[in-house]
Amino acid sequence: MAPSAVVIEVGARHVSFGIADDPRPLCVLDTASFSRDQQFSVPPNNYSDHENTALCTFSYLFHPNLLDYEPGTGSGSFEHALNVQLFDIFHHLFTTYKIDSVNANIVLVANSMLNNTYKTAVTFQLLEKLHAKSTLFLDDALMTLVAAGLRTGLVVDLGWHFVTISPVFDLRLLQNHAKWSKRAAKYLYFKTDPLSLESIDIDQLFTVDENCYDTDEKTPSQLLIELHRELPIDLRKPLFENIVFTGGLAENQTVVDKIVADLKSAKIHTETAFSLGSWQGASLYTATVLAKDGNWNTLDRIKRENYITP
Repeated sequence: MAPSAVVIEVGARHVSFGIADDPRPLCVLDTASFSRDQQFSVPPNNYSDHENTALCTFSYLFHPNLLDYEPGTGSGSFEHALNVQLFDIFHHLFTTYKIDSVNANIVLVANSMLNNTYKTAVTFQLLEKLHAKSTLFLDDALMTLVAAGLRTGLVVDLGWHFVTISPVFDLRLLQNHAKWSKRAAKYLYFKTDPLSLESIDIDQLFTVDENCYDTDEKTPSQLLIELHRELPIDLRKPLFENIVFTGGLAENQTVVDKIVADLKSAKIHTETAFSLGSWQGASLYTATVLAKDGNWNTLDRIKRENYITP
């Protein structure tokens, strides 16, 4: 049997923390609760004052474009501030729930869009600073399908930084067919005045610009219609008959209904499926699949004794 594990889902606005095989996490932490003024600054850009303030206080984590930060390694750098922020969050979780991080095998659930710089920082804090036994990353789209009782389907993540469309066949992510757009929750949030997630204009998520040819500006409906056209014929039916919506915006049923209606207007037959969530999927996957002899060590698990500090 695999050692007992801690499952941590790392997101831009929330971190879910709990024990493998539990039906729900011990807590879902709002990362903004650790927001504070930082010593680093950002170069001149086209962002609003509100968004620049969010960047400089870590109101959310894992800003995708690292070029928006000044490079550096000193105590006043973005890299140093990020590591301190991650340590504070992880240390708070382990101490609050009295879990010994030194003896913990940690399964991390993250979006496929999370870049390696952030993954490296997360791994460093857990293995080097909190002395965890090991870390292992799992893809949140795959875990979302596991929690829906499916092996094949489309995971539509209406998240903070991005809308991502992840086709999965037999629990294999078809990365070549994956799609994404930056027209997501953050895109809408910083267009509201005053800033409020409750007052975001959902219509802006679906406003079609006929002159838009950039994938990163397209609506969720456009991405799905394009994907249907590009997929091999034998994959269209099994994928589009198992669409799972997830992410913060998916909690708004109006958004989901609008996307489904757009697909029907394009004469694409769809069926949606319910998932308990990616954290729950990872909890179940860790306690069953990873618990089988040999599986725990066949994936990209990093053990502390083999870890090389970057």
